[in-house]
Amino acid sequence: MDRLQNVFGIELPPGTARILEIIVYVLTGLLALYLLIRFLTGEHASAIFSKKSTPFITFNLSEEHIENIDLDALLEDAVAQKNYRSAIRYQYLRVLKKLSQKQIIAWQYEKTNQDYEGEINLPQIKGLFREVSYLYDHIWYGEQHIDEQKYRIAEGKFKILINTDLHG
Repeated sequence: MDRLQNVFGIELPPGTARILEIIVYVLTGLLALYLLIRFLTGEHASAIFSKKSTPFITFNLSEEHIENIDLDALLEDAVAQKNYRSAIRYQYLRVLKKLSQKQIIAWQYEKTNQDYEGEINLPQIKGLFREVSYLYDHIWYGEQHIDEQKYRIAEGKFKILINTDLHG
């Protein structure tokens, strides 16, 4: 602890110096444990102790075209199981499917939401699409918890876009 006095110019009572030493050892041990867990599992340590969400998707978008997927049935199942995050994803995929069917966008698995937004020429549709894209990104990719009340509010925004006349 003489080093602390030499480096920082502070003098600590012997009891305080011992407590700081223990804290440093504990923090070093926790860091070593975290790094070990991260190295062995490839995940953050918190992911090991958190509840894993069961995969709800029964299809692979990279292999299957969106128009061949029964999104209404998947959406209905997700809501029935109170899996509102997945329901938001299915709502968003329904929007993409409708826009693709109406030839407003050209759906491709690799495209981003911004790519699709750039393809939309109708200002009203573009604004609604931007709004539901934000919801989807925030809830799905942001892994936000969503309860039924929040889902119903978001669902309303998706329904507005789905029910909008897509011809201008």
